[in-house]
Order: sequence, then structure tokens, then C-alpha cells
Amino acid sequence: MKPMRDGSGSTQPQSLYRRQDSSSVTGQSLRSLGRLATRLAPSTLENFDVHRELTSEPAVYVVDAFTATPFHGNRASVCLLEWELPETAMQATATEMNHSETAFARPLDGPPALATRFSLRWFTPAVEVPLCGHATLATSAVIFRELGNPAQEIYFEAKSGKISARRDGARIALDLPVEDFRPIDVASDVLAALGVSEVKATYYARKDRNLLLHVANESEVRNLAPDFARLRTARGNAAFLGVIVTARGSNGYDFVSRYFAPWVGIDEDPVTGSAHCVLTPYWASLTGKHEMRAYQASPRGGEMTVRLRGGRVELVGEAVMMAAERCGWGSQTASTVSKTLAKLALKNRPRWSMGQPNGRYG
Repeated sequence: MKPMRDGSGSTQPQSLYRRQDSSSVTGQSLRSLGRLATRLAPSTLENFDVHRELTSEPAVYVVDAFTATPFHGNRASVCLLEWELPETAMQATATEMNHSETAFARPLDGPPALATRFSLRWFTPAVEVPLCGHATLATSAVIFRELGNPAQEIYFEAKSGKISARRDGARIALDLPVEDFRPIDVASDVLAALGVSEVKATYYARKDRNLLLHVANESEVRNLAPDFARLRTARGNAAFLGVIVTARGSNGYDFVSRYFAPWVGIDEDPVTGSAHCVLTPYWASLTGKHEMRAYQASPRGGEMTVRLRGGRVELVGEAVMMAAERCGWGSQTASTVSKTLAKLALKNRPRWSMGQPNGRYG
């Protein structure tokens, strides 16, 4: 992905806290064309090579989540849709983007720059997943920062339930369901494939189908080098699809972790928001704290503040915009995906009544 360019021609990635082209004549003209496009019949729009040429916002964003530093945290693609796409198209898009997750958000109660309710789905390069924290943070950052949505809080309707995101100073706080955990025995082959030498406790989180392994110390977490080929087969017929390895932290962090999920197409996930839905209550039970600082010690690294609030977990983090397909420029992959999404949107757009869309946001 090519980084965004600023007015000086610099190719340094730009923070989400600066909206691009928001007041330019070109941007205003494109927004006017976008409003005109919503009143044209589908047959008219099909005469255009690319529907995105009539819209004011890019189709695909790339965001580094749970970090304030470019090229750290966990990268996610964010696709903003006007209409639901076929599941096969969303999966193909996620495979093409090849990030750990691609999020597909669709506003339900107005245009994305004003809506407060969105549907949200997440796909790895291989499968759809029921919950993804970092891609939700990335989506929220796009809506709040890039689109300039003035809401203090927005809500997502997902297969795993309702999720909210709110402004928390310069950061964003996600409200997610807490995950229960229970003790479980783990096969020695799995531990050997991970390279774990000593385990203090092993648990299973049923909803997200994750193992949680509490190891002896932070250095063991940081130095893990799993044999992924061996790990894939060591699972056998067990129900889990991901492994969290955690230990008490240092240098201001209450705990550290890493997350491995080769069975869903992700050998190691750089920063995993959903894993902290079980890590937070687990470490709260050990430390007595309901607010903690967490660090995920993958090679990219990422951090967040976690808060346990009854049956909910709040994850607070930052995000950095890395690339966007806007008005004909961007990476070749983003451009290709943007054009494909535009054509699919035309094919799947609903029938329209005279002058106003029918169910456009619902």
C-alpha cells in the first residue's frame, strides 16, 4: 500500500486526526456529483466505468490499529458499503487485501458521515470471524476521523452482538462482551509446537474458541517461535481455533500476550482486540485491578488500556491511517478492489423509487 501524500508531496503516512481534501474544490465537486448520483437510475450509473468517481469517500481504507506509530499495531482494511454485498464477494476482497482482517461496514440510519448505527462483518483471508477488535477500532477511526462523523458514540450490529465505539480523548474506546473461561487440559503436542516450556494455567474461552495459556514469564512470551506446520496438525479434532499465550508484564504493562491462529489463515495476529475480552477478566481476577495496560508482544507490537465493566470489556486504543483509495489514486490492490466493489454495489443495489432511494441505509 502506498502511504498517503500530504500537500508538500511527502509520502509519510498521515494520522487519522487530519482529514484529507475536506475543503478542496475537487472534493466539493465530487461530493456534489455523489449527491447527484444518488438520484440517478441504476441504468444511468452503469454507463460510468467506475461508480466511485461519483462518490466523495474512498471505498477502501487501510489502518494500523492499537498503535500511534505507523507500521506497528495490527493492520486492517476497512470497506464502507452502501448496500450489502454477497458473502463470497466480501471473502474474495479480504483474501485480495491479505490483512489479518478486513471489515465491511454499512450505515443503517443515514449517510456514513452522519449515521450512528452500522452493520459490521469481519473476514480473514480465509474465513469470516464472529468478532474482531482491531478492525472495529480501525472502522471507528475511519468514521470518526476521516469522515468527520460528529457523533460521540456509534453502534455496530454484528453476528456476535451489539458493539459500541466512543471517543475517549484522542483515543477510541470499544465496548465488547466479556468472554468466560474455564480450565482445560491441553495436549502436549500443542505445547511442544508452540515452544512453551512451562505452563502455569490453561483455560478455554468457548465463545471465541480460544485457548489461554499462562506461562512462566514475559520473556517466554516474547521469545516464542512456534512451528506452525506442526501446530496445525497438533490441534487434531480439538474445538479451539486460536491460542493466547500470556504472562505478567513489566515497564508499566500489567500483562503481555501473543496470539496464534494458523487454523483460520493467521499464523500470528499482531494485536488481537477480541483476545482481550478473556485476558481482561482473567488478569483482573489475578491482580484485583479493573483497569490495566496491556501489550501484545508480536514483532509489530501494539498496546491498549483495558477496563472491566461488569459483563463488558472496554478496549481503549489509537489508530493511524496508512492508505486510502481516493479519487483515482492509491495502491494497485486498493484500486482494483475499489473498482470491483463499485461494480458489485451497482449489481446489488436495491430498486429505487422516484427521487428517493428505497431502503438505502436499511
